[in-house]
Amino acid sequence: NNAGMIVDNKGIRYITGKEAFRFMGFDDDDYDKASRCCSLIPIYKQAGNSIAVNVLEAILKNLIRS
Repeated sequence: NNAGMIVDNKGIRYITGKEAFRFMGFDDDDYDKASRCCSLIPIYKQAGNSIAVNVLEAILKNLIRS
């Protein structure tokens, strides 16, 4: 499994699909929509192939200013 790992109060564990979406800046509604049509592996791939939402917003704001 190449999903990210995290250390919490229970020890080391793999992150959930919802956590992967959250780390990339998506909200729970986005995860809920994606999880209706995709199993867990494509969810991880979608999160891993995305660009963090706040990073994209910052890039676009700078481009618009230029």
